[in-house]
Order: sequence, then C-alpha cells, then structure tokens
Amino acid sequence: MRIAPVLQRHRKLGLTPLVDVVFLLLIFFMLVSRFDVLEAISIGPPPGTTDNGRADDAVLLRIETDGRLALNGISIDIKQLPAKLVPFLAHDPARSILVHAADDVPLRRLVRVLDGLHGMGADNLILVE
Repeated sequence: MRIAPVLQRHRKLGLTPLVDVVFLLLIFFMLVSRFDVLEAISIGPPPGTTDNGRADDAVLLRIETDGRLALNGISIDIKQLPAKLVPFLAHDPARSILVHAADDVPLRRLVRVLDGLHGMGADNLILVE
C-alpha cells in the first residue's frame, strides 16, 4: 500500500505587519522628538591690520579654564564683565571684541559668554586662536 505524501503548503511571509511596525515606530519617534529652533551667533573674520601692523583697537577677552575672564590682560570675574566692557562699547559700539578661549574650556561656557557679550550690545565678536 502506497501512501501519498502530504503536500505542505509553503506560506509566504507577509510584509504588511512589518510595514505596520515601521510606521508605528516612525510615528512614535516623530511624537517624542523635540525640534528646537536654535538662535545663531554671527561671528565675523578677524580684524584687518593697519599700516603699522596693529589690530584696530580691538578688545581682547580671554576665557580661562578656572571660570575667570581676562579683559585686555586684567583678570576679572564674569559678574564684572558688563561693568568693565560697557566703557569700551560706549565710545565705539562697533569695536571688535576678540574672544580667546583656552583649549579645555567647554563649548557651553564659550557660547554663554558669547551670548552675554551679544546681549551687552557687542555685535562685532571674533573668535581667535
């Protein structure tokens, strides 16, 4: 007696459930994500030099690693910066401010200082190395 083999039907895997899962993940990540509009800080090129090779009356602000600032070589606290910088900007609002950050100063600190300078009316900010 011969028994006929049972034919197995091969099922095809449907892609519909996979597509549904992908769309659900896409919707989830779109709803969870935050899209912040960041305000850009415009930073210009370094100032040109005059015939005698000096920079054009720029103010040098150095950001130290210990949290202190140095304005034209004089060490100051960040709270003193507005009082020390306003006289420079009162005479010439377009005066260049050269900002030099030490190598290990966090970027967040540099951006906070640049934002503070911009808030004081200093629009001509230049990062130097």
